[in-house]
Amino acid sequence: MGYLRVEDRTKLKIGIDLRLCSFGRSGFYRFAQGLIRSIRDFGSNHQWVVFSSGEEFNTLQSDSIHILKSKAPLFSHNEGEMLNSEAIEQGLDCLHFPFSLYPRNFNQNALLTIHDLSCLQHPDSVSEEYRSFYSESLGRSRQADRIAVCSIEIKKDLVDQLGLAPDLVIIAPPRTPFDDPEYFDAGMGLGEGEAAILLSLQNHPFILSVGSLDPRKNYLASLKIMERLWDETTLADRWVIVGWDDRSDSQFEAALGNSRYRHRVLLLKRSTDALLQRLYQECLLFLNYSLYEGFSFPALEALYFGAALLSSRVPALSQTGISQDVFLDPDEDQRSFARIVSLLKNADKRQLLREESHQIVSRYYAALDRARLLGLYEGLIDQRRITRG
Repeated sequence: MGYLRVEDRTKLKIGIDLRLCSFGRSGFYRFAQGLIRSIRDFGSNHQWVVFSSGEEFNTLQSDSIHILKSKAPLFSHNEGEMLNSEAIEQGLDCLHFPFSLYPRNFNQNALLTIHDLSCLQHPDSVSEEYRSFYSESLGRSRQADRIAVCSIEIKKDLVDQLGLAPDLVIIAPPRTPFDDPEYFDAGMGLGEGEAAILLSLQNHPFILSVGSLDPRKNYLASLKIMERLWDETTLADRWVIVGWDDRSDSQFEAALGNSRYRHRVLLLKRSTDALLQRLYQECLLFLNYSLYEGFSFPALEALYFGAALLSSRVPALSQTGISQDVFLDPDEDQRSFARIVSLLKNADKRQLLREESHQIVSRYYAALDRARLLGLYEGLIDQRRITRG
């Protein structure tokens, strides 16, 4: 590695690669919203260049934030070289890759955020066309000058499985923008169709799940639990699933199509923040039965809006200090079913969980230093590392 002296100054010019957000409204999009919020709260002393493929971030343009329509195509063989040119042209001190993807042949100062090791631990959950790219990208992760992760669990995985030096990996939990009306856009109100959805659920108590139709979300196992619930009880009448993008889970969708209870499942591939907030607030129970998660923003959002929650042990919840009573083991469907039934039968317990939920997540974020990620950028530049070769 080569080292060049960087002129001492308080104002940095930092790029953030958000091109992947053009693919759809997913957890990555939520992460990007929270990241932009942290920048606006704490980063006014610096200049920011947001690399975008579409128009979704144009409204964020300001004196300190510039939106760049990048010409570098995602997942292409020359992506790194094109980003090198754009980073140099923009005069960046570093470029942040927030979505676990480190481009081939990128050789400028870089911060990489890694959310999980899904392509190594659960390769079938990654689309075949992107699987090798994700795997190769993780292999290149040690080329980054600094790596940020959302939890101690992910840091341990990186150190143990990829052999990364512990001091290279810094824990910097992400934000979700639900508590800021500028980002969690519930203030726009419900559209006519969304109001009709809520009206149709008015007399049908429902369990809510939120997340992409992806095998790791474990919807097939959840469907079997729901079918048994409907066979044996009348505790919940509907199951509402809100997806965030166009991904699909063919096994689950086939099972749902053949289910005698398919009329009780409301599958929404899209939702505005206004509708999502109402669903969080009005559900009997928020069920998050994922096999694994990089972080899991929906669980935090459900807590913030006061949902009674049962969930597998995801990083977002493990870090909040929430009661161990909320955790389910997705490998033990019988026990999970019993826990769900028990909570549905106990209205007082659900109400207690609702009251505690907002307090728990509010305390978590009050203690979370939103400037920590900004500190990662500044620390990266303090190393005076700007090129390799």
